Amino acid sequence: MSQWTGLGAMPPPPGVEPNFEDPDNRMRENITLHAIFLTLTTCCVLMRIYTRHFVIRKLGWDDFLVCISWCLTVVFSGLLLKSYTWGIGRHIWETPAPWLPNALKWFMIGAWMYTPLITACKLAVLSIYWRIFNNRKSARWIIGITAAVVICANTGVLFAAIFVCKPIQRSWDQTISGKCGNSTPSAYTSGAFNVLEDLVMLLIPLPFLSDLNMRTGRKLRLMAVFGLGVFVLVASIVRLVKTKVIATGLDLTRNMSNMAIWAIIEVNVSIICTCLMVLPAFFDHYWPRNRPTYGSGISSSGRKSGFIKTSSGTDPNPMWDLDNAGHSSETKLTELKGYNDSGAGNITVTHDLEVNIHSQR
Repeated sequence: MSQWTGLGAMPPPPGVEPNFEDPDNRMRENITLHAIFLTLTTCCVLMRIYTRHFVIRKLGWDDFLVCISWCLTVVFSGLLLKSYTWGIGRHIWETPAPWLPNALKWFMIGAWMYTPLITACKLAVLSIYWRIFNNRKSARWIIGITAAVVICANTGVLFAAIFVCKPIQRSWDQTISGKCGNSTPSAYTSGAFNVLEDLVMLLIPLPFLSDLNMRTGRKLRLMAVFGLGVFVLVASIVRLVKTKVIATGLDLTRNMSNMAIWAIIEVNVSIICTCLMVLPAFFDHYWPRNRPTYGSGISSSGRKSGFIKTSSGTDPNPMWDLDNAGHSSETKLTELKGYNDSGAGNITVTHDLEVNIHSQR
């Protein structure tokens, strides 16, 4: 783009001289934030999918939703990055007037993409809750109702945001003939719903943690991962505050970039939280803390049994991930009945072999 020598999209405040040659611009900071979080999120998603597929050998709906969330995050970041090249991040009086429609267009499309993105993130978290707490009927009801509310509320918010202007293009270009409604109530409603949903999702697991069939140490690690949801809640609250700044402030392009920062943090931390659930299984697979010992014995029925224990007496299952935390801690791996050991003289010895994993709580 050539150097602009005309007027900004809005007159500067009294005593301020616009600088089009070297404007005060948040673009570099925002791009750096995108790069950092996209790198972290991509690594975490790859770690989760690898662990779930190759270590735990069980993929689920939560993994699918995490992948969808990651794809939408990439698109979301791409749209915001495009808006930065057209002036989002500058002061509006240092944004060339012809750039403003393109800046608003790409930012608004990114804002629309935010809604399905954050919906997918929330559904991924709820799917993990379902995996952990599905042995409780009350938990299933709460999770199901919350998922339905998230889908319905966010769908309504998305349609209200897209169709606030007729034609849609008038949302970013006021020179197009048509009409627009008041988008401020919709923006506040969207932000308030988002904060409420984050708060509810933070509280959902608390009543059911005590019922989990797992050691205290692993419960604390699980609570720590849930606790990261506090950062998501804080980010959504700050984003709601920034919505008010955009609605009442005059420096539109600068304020939009500030709000984008908290949206980036919110969606990426949400995805990272869902991926950290499998971190113990990933580390235990490559850096096992416990070396298993083997033993055998005769059961009361006269059958010979083999047992696998860990010498330290701690969690013997290296493939245990936090989002499978509700599963039983004692697993019968296999029972082979009628195993024939034929020796010389056609003498056949029949063994009943039963292998169990025993854990100490």
